[in-house]
Amino acid sequence: MEIKGEKTFDSCLNCQYLGSTCGGANFLAMTHERWVEWCNERRKILGLSLKKIAEECNLPDVTISRALSKNSTGASLETVKCITKVMVGGTWGKFPCADPPEADTELLNKLKEKDGAINVLKEDDDKKVSFLLDLVKEKKRIIRGLSVVVGVLGAALIAVLMIDAFNPFF
Repeated sequence: MEIKGEKTFDSCLNCQYLGSTCGGANFLAMTHERWVEWCNERRKILGLSLKKIAEECNLPDVTISRALSKNSTGASLETVKCITKVMVGGTWGKFPCADPPEADTELLNKLKEKDGAINVLKEDDDKKVSFLLDLVKEKKRIIRGLSVVVGVLGAALIAVLMIDAFNPFF
């Protein structure tokens, strides 16, 4: 029985152009623990020292050492991207995914489109709420007016009944 991720790990370990055959899906599906293990194995295959990776990433040796430690609980996205870039061969061009800033721009554009649609919906909702509030105010004014009319009619009815009760001619 094959353990999930074993094929991914083995196929990505010796790959010259990471993602060229799998579209990057195998590599991107790795957990952080598998990524650390992959980086350490790949580092041995490429003959890279931690110091060399740190120089390439322009980061302190200790940052790289912590990120690639078997006890690592995680690293910043920038650190992971830089280490991966070094392990891939130094350029994102060999990796089939779009360069992260372009991907971020594309996502930001989609987000702006969604925000625009949300703002239109909010404006529409605000108009509806304003209309309903005006309608409630109008109905309250009508109810107050009718209350006054009912009060006046009630007082007039009581006055008529009292006059009728005390009228000696009926």
